[in-house]
Amino acid sequence: MPTFRRDICFLGASNLSGITSRDHSNVQVDSFPGMKLAHLVQLLNSYVPPSKGFTPRHLVFAVGSNDRSNSANTIRIQIDKVLNLARQLFPSTSVHIAGLHPGAIFTHREKESIRFFNTHTSSKWPEMFLPIIPVKYFATTTDGIHWTKSCANATLRHWLQALN
Repeated sequence: MPTFRRDICFLGASNLSGITSRDHSNVQVDSFPGMKLAHLVQLLNSYVPPSKGFTPRHLVFAVGSNDRSNSANTIRIQIDKVLNLARQLFPSTSVHIAGLHPGAIFTHREKESIRFFNTHTSSKWPEMFLPIIPVKYFATTTDGIHWTKSCANATLRHWLQALN
């Protein structure tokens, strides 16, 4: 688990590494390539809050796209574990999980998993769900999975607006 140093912290998979905007001095972005919900559960389970230390005002998890081959039941269980653990570990922090765009190259089943992720999270955890950016701003690199830098920066701006 990273050391939190800013008021607003984003923690997630490799798409976060595309964020190049440094216009927000109160924002921290930590990217873990390949991160899945199960990895985040492990990180949270091993986290020991510092006796004295900084607690972010907002903590946003941007994970789930690497879980697209999991069953709906597995996704549901892992989302619920992540959000329950985060609420326990960070009681004075506003915890969120970001919605996902289904990638163009994803199979039908993978897109269904992404839709389930969004539906489950937005219905069971509406106060913690950050909606996806409008389609007109969503773009991936040639691999069809990773966001372009403009998409990553637009996503950051979108999330920051949603947090205010």
